Amino acid sequence: MKQRLLCLALLASVASGCVTISNARVCSVAGLLSAGGICADMLTPATRDLTFNEFLDFLEAQPERDCVPVPSMNVCADDQTQGVRSHLPARGAAIVMSADDWGRKKTELGQACREMGASCSYSMRAAILGM
Repeated sequence: MKQRLLCLALLASVASGCVTISNARVCSVAGLLSAGGICADMLTPATRDLTFNEFLDFLEAQPERDCVPVPSMNVCADDQTQGVRSHLPARGAAIVMSADDWGRKKTELGQACREMGASCSYSMRAAILGM
Protein backbone atom coordinates (compact mmCIF):
# COMPACT_ATOMS: atom_id res chain seq x y z
CA MET A 1 0.00 0.00 0.00
CA LYS A 2 2.78 2.44 0.92
CA GLN A 3 4.52 1.68 -2.37
CA ARG A 4 1.33 2.42 -4.34
CA LEU A 5 0.86 5.74 -2.49
CA LEU A 6 4.47 6.69 -3.11
CA CYS A 7 4.07 5.86 -6.80
CA LEU A 8 0.88 7.95 -7.02
CA ALA A 9 2.58 10.88 -5.28
CA LEU A 10 5.53 10.65 -7.67
CA LEU A 11 3.27 10.53 -10.72
CA ALA A 12 1.25 13.46 -9.42
CA SER A 13 4.39 15.55 -8.92
CA VAL A 14 5.64 14.67 -12.41
CA ALA A 15 2.26 15.43 -13.95
CA SER A 16 2.14 18.79 -12.19
CA GLY A 17 5.35 19.78 -13.93
CA CYS A 18 7.38 20.27 -10.75
CA VAL A 19 9.91 17.56 -11.63
CA THR A 20 12.86 18.37 -13.89
CA ILE A 21 14.94 15.59 -15.37
CA SER A 22 18.51 16.83 -15.47
CA ASN A 23 21.31 15.30 -17.45
CA ALA A 24 23.36 12.58 -15.76
CA ARG A 25 26.14 10.30 -16.85
CA VAL A 26 25.74 6.53 -16.85
CA CYS A 27 28.78 4.27 -17.21
CA SER A 28 29.13 0.56 -17.82
CA VAL A 29 31.95 -1.92 -18.08
CA ALA A 30 33.29 -2.16 -21.64
CA GLY A 31 32.76 -5.93 -21.82
CA LEU A 32 35.56 -6.84 -19.41
CA LEU A 33 36.58 -4.66 -16.48
CA SER A 34 40.15 -4.73 -17.73
CA ALA A 35 38.93 -2.96 -20.91
CA GLY A 36 37.72 0.05 -18.93
CA GLY A 37 34.31 1.68 -19.20
CA ILE A 38 31.93 3.42 -21.55
CA CYS A 39 30.00 6.43 -20.26
CA ALA A 40 26.99 8.11 -21.87
CA ASP A 41 24.94 11.20 -21.08
CA MET A 42 21.25 10.48 -20.46
CA LEU A 43 19.91 13.52 -22.30
CA THR A 44 22.47 13.91 -25.08
CA PRO A 45 24.15 11.52 -27.51
CA ALA A 46 27.57 12.24 -25.94
CA THR A 47 29.67 9.22 -24.95
CA ARG A 48 33.15 8.82 -23.51
CA ASP A 49 35.47 5.81 -23.23
CA LEU A 50 37.43 5.41 -19.99
CA THR A 51 40.63 3.44 -19.55
CA PHE A 52 40.79 0.81 -16.80
CA ASN A 53 42.41 3.25 -14.33
CA GLU A 54 39.98 6.06 -15.22
CA PHE A 55 37.05 3.67 -14.74
CA LEU A 56 38.35 2.61 -11.31
CA ASP A 57 38.68 6.31 -10.43
CA PHE A 58 35.02 6.74 -11.47
CA LEU A 59 33.84 3.74 -9.41
CA GLU A 60 35.73 4.42 -6.18
CA ALA A 61 35.12 7.17 -3.64
CA GLN A 62 37.72 9.92 -4.06
CA PRO A 63 39.03 12.69 -1.80
CA GLU A 64 39.55 16.25 -3.02
CA ARG A 65 42.49 16.29 -5.39
CA ASP A 66 44.26 18.16 -8.15
CA CYS A 67 44.79 16.46 -11.51
CA VAL A 68 44.10 16.72 -15.23
CA PRO A 69 40.52 15.44 -15.48
CA VAL A 70 38.89 13.41 -18.22
CA PRO A 71 36.96 16.08 -20.18
CA SER A 72 33.55 16.83 -18.59
CA MET A 73 34.04 14.26 -15.82
CA ASN A 74 35.31 14.39 -12.22
CA VAL A 75 37.80 11.61 -12.99
CA CYS A 76 41.59 11.95 -13.20
CA ALA A 77 42.82 11.18 -16.71
CA ASP A 78 45.50 8.53 -17.25
CA ASP A 79 47.50 11.00 -19.33
CA GLN A 80 48.39 13.82 -16.94
CA THR A 81 50.57 15.57 -19.56
CA GLN A 82 47.65 16.68 -21.75
CA GLY A 83 45.17 19.28 -20.49
CA VAL A 84 44.92 21.66 -17.57
CA ARG A 85 45.18 20.60 -13.96
CA SER A 86 41.98 21.25 -12.03
CA HIS A 87 40.78 20.86 -8.46
CA LEU A 88 38.29 17.99 -8.26
CA PRO A 89 35.90 17.88 -5.30
CA ALA A 90 35.58 14.84 -3.06
CA ARG A 91 32.85 12.40 -4.09
CA GLY A 92 31.32 9.13 -3.01
CA ALA A 93 31.59 5.83 -4.80
CA ALA A 94 29.53 5.11 -7.90
CA ILE A 95 26.28 3.18 -7.58
CA VAL A 96 26.38 -0.11 -9.47
CA MET A 97 23.29 -1.83 -10.93
CA SER A 98 22.98 -4.97 -13.03
CA ALA A 99 22.03 -4.57 -16.70
CA ASP A 100 18.87 -6.63 -16.06
CA ASP A 101 17.74 -4.33 -13.22
CA TRP A 102 18.58 -1.27 -15.35
CA GLY A 103 16.46 -2.62 -18.22
CA ARG A 104 13.51 -3.33 -15.89
CA LYS A 105 13.64 0.18 -14.38
CA LYS A 106 13.83 1.77 -17.82
CA THR A 107 10.80 -0.28 -18.93
CA GLU A 108 8.87 0.68 -15.79
CA LEU A 109 9.61 4.39 -16.31
CA GLY A 110 8.51 4.09 -19.95
CA GLN A 111 5.24 2.44 -18.90
CA ALA A 112 4.59 5.13 -16.29
CA CYS A 113 5.21 7.82 -18.91
CA ARG A 114 2.81 6.16 -21.38
CA GLU A 115 0.13 5.95 -18.67
CA MET A 116 0.56 9.66 -17.97
CA GLY A 117 -0.23 10.43 -21.61
CA ALA A 118 0.19 14.10 -22.52
CA SER A 119 1.46 14.89 -19.02
CA CYS A 120 4.68 13.10 -19.88
CA SER A 121 6.55 15.72 -21.89
CA TYR A 122 8.74 15.07 -24.92
CA SER A 123 11.89 15.75 -22.88
CA MET A 124 10.80 13.24 -20.25
CA ARG A 125 10.12 10.62 -22.96
CA ALA A 126 13.48 11.34 -24.59
CA ALA A 127 15.26 11.00 -21.24
CA ILE A 128 13.64 7.64 -20.56
CA LEU A 129 14.29 6.32 -24.06
CA GLY A 130 17.85 7.61 -23.99
CA MET A 131 18.76 5.68 -20.84
